[in-house]
Amino acid sequence: VAVCHALISLVAKTDCDEEILVGLSDTLTHKNEIVKIAACEALAYIGENTVDNLQAMKGLEKLLSDPNDDVRKSACEALGKIGERALSKKQIIKQLAIALNDPTDDVRQSACEGLSKLGQDAVENKEAMAGLGRQLSDQNDHLRLSAQGTLKKLGEKAASNEHIMCELIKALTHENDVVKIEACRAIAQLSKQVLWDTQAVAKLEDLLTNSKDEVIVAACHALRQIGERATSNEKVKSRLVDLLSHKSYQVRCGAHTALNAIVEKEATIELVMHRLTEMLSDPNIDFKKAALLGLEKIGKNTELNENVMSGLAAALKDSNDEFKILVCRVVSGIGEKVASNEKLMNALAEAIKDPNDEVKIAVCHAVKEVGGKVASNEKVMTSLGETLFNKGDIKKLSCEVLDNIAEEAVRNNIIFAQLGEAICQWKDNALTAVIYVLEIISGKAALDQEILNQLGS
Repeated sequence: VAVCHALISLVAKTDCDEEILVGLSDTLTHKNEIVKIAACEALAYIGENTVDNLQAMKGLEKLLSDPNDDVRKSACEALGKIGERALSKKQIIKQLAIALNDPTDDVRQSACEGLSKLGQDAVENKEAMAGLGRQLSDQNDHLRLSAQGTLKKLGEKAASNEHIMCELIKALTHENDVVKIEACRAIAQLSKQVLWDTQAVAKLEDLLTNSKDEVIVAACHALRQIGERATSNEKVKSRLVDLLSHKSYQVRCGAHTALNAIVEKEATIELVMHRLTEMLSDPNIDFKKAALLGLEKIGKNTELNENVMSGLAAALKDSNDEFKILVCRVVSGIGEKVASNEKLMNALAEAIKDPNDEVKIAVCHAVKEVGGKVASNEKVMTSLGETLFNKGDIKKLSCEVLDNIAEEAVRNNIIFAQLGEAICQWKDNALTAVIYVLEIISGKAALDQEILNQLGS
């Protein structure tokens, strides 16, 4: 063993001659396992010179059937390192492909890692790819991850290899749930490199009815990564929509993110909006927030229906301030379309009176984004006018809102009265803001005598 280690140090400083290779090759047949392992390490370090020595290569090949697990593992590691620097890799790949059938997990894992270094030559070997595919559905966690890592390193051609794809799809129906989950993860990981076919999507759809939540979540994640390629399967979308009301929070979130990635047809969007609206009353605050974000995304491209508007109105009465602020953000994103929904507008009017200043500010911003049409709602205008008597920041924001809707605000007598009263009460810099608003409004309507008197005083 010491001699082998010394040779590693020696080779680092000088070229390796034939005599050293012969000596190390003979050592591969030593009766002691530790000596054989040390010889493997030395030959691996020597690298490209080893591959040209027939005796050394045959010795390593023979060790792949050694009764000792660690010896077989070391032989695999040596072959991988030698092959990485060798000009001709075919023989080494053949030997590593054989090692993928080894009964010991560690040996197969070393064979996977060895193949990961051998590039395109490994991809072109059918036995190697078939063997690598089998490891993807193995029950050993480390081995599956090693096989997935090898696929990533070998690139797109390896990932799209028919043996690999078949084995991954086959793993989705494995009796062991852990294997199913890992297969889903592998499909998700390789989704950018592989155009998964309808068979893979159909198998993932079957997993959405699995009794284990972890399996369902993994299938949702895979479908999310596959994205638009899953949209042709109506059963997938229907089942994902059903999962939005699942008892498990993790499952509901998984279904929600998957739907966000694949929904496109109007009929499905209606179903999704319905489920997301139901989710707004879920007891889990994180889940309610996720539902809001989903509605916000849909609202950018699709007109939200009456049911959604009612759901948003109810959400503005939630006890969680952070949630109400997020509702206001969604309303801001919808914009002027909100103005035609009386229920949601009345909810905004009530929310302006919220005891939390941050909520008030969020509501004012939402009203500002709704625009001029908001002036036709007496309740909103009354509440907005009342904010003129709040603290500085809220007063100023109210003036900004009025500035934004000046064209319509001039027709509202409530606002005129409240502006006049505000002039009397304000003693800080915010007075400048209200006078600025009056200046804008005065260009669009005659100011009443009361306001003129207040300005004069």
